[in-house]
Amino acid sequence: MTHKDIDKIMKPYWNEKFTDIDKIMKPYWDEKFNDAYLGDFCGEGEGWSDDWYGIIIKKHDGVEKLIVGYQLPDDNTDNWFYDGARFDGGEKLFSLGIGEFNKAMVRYINEKYNLEVKSVL
Repeated sequence: MTHKDIDKIMKPYWNEKFTDIDKIMKPYWDEKFNDAYLGDFCGEGEGWSDDWYGIIIKKHDGVEKLIVGYQLPDDNTDNWFYDGARFDGGEKLFSLGIGEFNKAMVRYINEKYNLEVKSVL
């Protein structure tokens, strides 16, 4: 894939708030968030306690899994938590520190899901 090919893919996604790393990481995020949707999630039995709101996927066995979200009821929706196992090693794949990796995730999910998340932990 050439730089021109990447620019064609990114054109509808790209604007001044994104970095070069966002351009490189977009296919990674697209794969990780493939078929994911926003919704309420009951965490019992899945390792998340109580009720949550966030980005959910359906696993191959049909069970829903929260991958990024915050616990309800919570008035502080700026900070979301993410499923570390799903994204494990992503920062190393792109030679990033965990802080930069998390910031890139925030930019992606804010754009894709029209959110205003400030950080993921």
